[in-house]
Amino acid sequence: MKNILLLLLLSFSVHAATSKYILDNEKSKMLINGTSFLHNWETKVEKIFGEGTFVLNKEKLTGIKDFYLKVETQSIKSGTESLDVKTHEALRGSTYPIIRATIKNIDKIDDSSKVEGTVEIFVGGVTQTGPFTVSVTSQVGNSLVIAGEKILSMKSFQIDPPSVMFFKAGDEVTVSFSLFLAIREDQEK
Repeated sequence: MKNILLLLLLSFSVHAATSKYILDNEKSKMLINGTSFLHNWETKVEKIFGEGTFVLNKEKLTGIKDFYLKVETQSIKSGTESLDVKTHEALRGSTYPIIRATIKNIDKIDDSSKVEGTVEIFVGGVTQTGPFTVSVTSQVGNSLVIAGEKILSMKSFQIDPPSVMFFKAGDEVTVSFSLFLAIREDQEK
């Protein structure tokens, strides 16, 4: 009788799996968009690294224990070499070659897997903390997609917007991203 009761309790219990995921740079996409008095501009981030611990219950996100993201400043490309050099200089990339973002806390995860919380961002020797909102969706084959965008002020990181001849970037940039994460192979069952 005890075994039947235990079996019934286990069948009604909620099963949440906690797993480590790593970012797949080949499938992930990150763009930085901004303005100038001449025209809008866009750069692409070519090298993104990241890892995190996510809690899922029946493929639905229920928690994030930790997550960090790293971007190599040299991998931010506009397609114009002179602007890329100025961007790298403005980001103080020689001294601080990595931009980091780390989730500090999660405030809310709603039923549609929209996540709100606080992120710490390190750029060019300056750290800023602020709110973020992203969507996290579970994909077939033990993978996740984190999508969203974040508006950043370059001046808040003590960065003078880059300029080349008649081109001077505006202060605000929008970082948009679609990050693909796969479960770490050593975590698969």
